[in-house]
Amino acid sequence: MSYYFSESTHSLYLDKEAIMLAQVHACERLLDLSRDQTDTAVLEKEISKLILAIEMMKS
Repeated sequence: MSYYFSESTHSLYLDKEAIMLAQVHACERLLDLSRDQTDTAVLEKEISKLILAIEMMKS
């Protein structure tokens, strides 16, 4: 999965963060249900990338 921010940070900043947090929570729920090692690895990597992106937006 890949993400691209087409707009600079402005008043929608909180909305973007909320959307990304929702994506993290969705991936975490899928991770709990995952039984395949490949899926688990992909989900863990995606969660890491999303958390990193959120942290970068905050700084």
